[in-house]
Amino acid sequence: MTKAPKLDPAGCREVLVNPGARVIIDMDDTTGKKGRGITKGENAAEFKTEASAILKQHAPMQYARWKKIPTDRKKMLWLAMKQKFNLQENVEIKKVVFEQLNRQYRSLRHKLHDHYAKNKDDEKIFEQPPDGITVENWQVLIDYFESDEFKILSILTCSYKLRWLSGRLSEILVTINGLNGHRKDCYGQFINVTIKSYVEVSDRNKRNRDKLKMAHTCGTRSITQYCYEERDLETGQEPTPTSTWMKNRFSNKKKDWIDDASREAYEDIMKLQNEGGVDTEGPVSEDEAFIKVLGPEKPSRLRGCGDGLKPPSKRGESINQELAKENEELRKQADADRECTQSLMRENKELASRLDSLESQFSQIPTILQNLTQMTQFVQTPPNNMKILGVGGKVYG
Repeated sequence: MTKAPKLDPAGCREVLVNPGARVIIDMDDTTGKKGRGITKGENAAEFKTEASAILKQHAPMQYARWKKIPTDRKKMLWLAMKQKFNLQENVEIKKVVFEQLNRQYRSLRHKLHDHYAKNKDDEKIFEQPPDGITVENWQVLIDYFESDEFKILSILTCSYKLRWLSGRLSEILVTINGLNGHRKDCYGQFINVTIKSYVEVSDRNKRNRDKLKMAHTCGTRSITQYCYEERDLETGQEPTPTSTWMKNRFSNKKKDWIDDASREAYEDIMKLQNEGGVDTEGPVSEDEAFIKVLGPEKPSRLRGCGDGLKPPSKRGESINQELAKENEELRKQADADRECTQSLMRENKELASRLDSLESQFSQIPTILQNLTQMTQFVQTPPNNMKILGVGGKVYG
């Protein structure tokens, strides 16, 4: 695949693909203990770039969220991705692809809005859409950007700090007061509920962010991509979660840990591996030490694997077990049916052989009957010159 040129302000350009060839995309095991997969490998970056190009070509941009895009359009996007990449028709793989398209859709719409915001005072903005966007779609998108719904939603979603939100309440009220009747009441109720929930979510996110003590050196690469690049080329074995965590929190440039929390965690892990802990009977394995120090996996993601990979839910595990049991029963039934079919075929073959033998015997019956008839006639009416020896040596004829 030819690498795409540098992105323009509104999105990405079309990526050239070798004619007649489909690019292979690696994904983590979607059925194993790692749960849901994520794209990785040599073509992972091209996959993301191509996703943006396909979105610009096929996806309607006037929808506020990915989930509101019609199903038929999503099917079109899936087919377009399959034409460029070697993707199996699999529910889990399709879910991974759609999650990537969802992220790219949000990013692309954000870039398009930035382009609109910088050029909205230009009289020719309607006639000069960004590269890859048709004039018709660009006009629809501008109409949406200028709608009351988008203005209110953008005020709320962009105000990710509570003090920003309180400072823009007057702007929200001005927008609402410009509406009439039922729409005004609906938006007023919507704003009240949204502000209340937003304050709660904002406070919770702030508390969670304050708890984050460890940074990493992975940059924009996903942990999955990092593991792929650091794998053993001969065996294909990827680094363990513990070694991955360590390498992404140690600065090779400074030859030191990037923060005190990472250093302390590393020392605790090494101590558990070498000496054990209060609640352990001697040294523990690397994985056990990793879990004891950093905590077990969470429902939302796998420890040390970053964004994208999620552990299978209990409901998913239960469903997989049921499906595995059903598959095993179906396999046994198929084997029994196959054996029965083979047995019937053998019996049919034997019956066919016996039938051929009987047909051969039946075909000889007319000849036998004819011979018997001739013999009977011969006995009843012998030739004139033939003498027959009777009882007591008496000669007849």
